[in-house]
Amino acid sequence: MATGQSVVLKNGDLGSGKTTVSTLLARRLGIRRISVGDSAADTC
Repeated sequence: MATGQSVVLKNGDLGSGKTTVSTLLARRLGIRRISVGDSAADTC
């Protein structure tokens, strides 16, 4: 984090709306959304 970048982490139970909230938040803040769960699902 020495570059001055911010990181937002979100966790919660299955079906709790994490993807929905993180997508809306990323759009509102104009930041990139990265989902480790989506990445893992693509490699299976």
